Amino acid sequence: MATVGNIIKTKADGTCSTGSVKNLSLQVIDEMNLLIPNVLVSFDDLDVSGNQATVNFFLQPKAKEALRRAIRNKGKTLTLTSAYRTVVQQHILFSWQGSE
Repeated sequence: MATVGNIIKTKADGTCSTGSVKNLSLQVIDEMNLLIPNVLVSFDDLDVSGNQATVNFFLQPKAKEALRRAIRNKGKTLTLTSAYRTVVQQHILFSWQGSE
């Protein structure tokens, strides 16, 4: 089983993808919502596209409504490369910083 430590050490594909910890990140988000109900809400129902294997489509409720208005005003799909990052993802990215 891959561990965060192993992921940090290998960085095999040369990218900064945190997709390998997606399920762990979703667990962290679930736990956050247990501690503070609806602290983060999904926005995958909005007109957005992005790699759902790596991007966490979650925001605070007020931010989601602001995003909804911005997308409506712009009138086209918003393409995302990143959104909410869990502490797990931040730890990995920070550890990779300057490693190449």
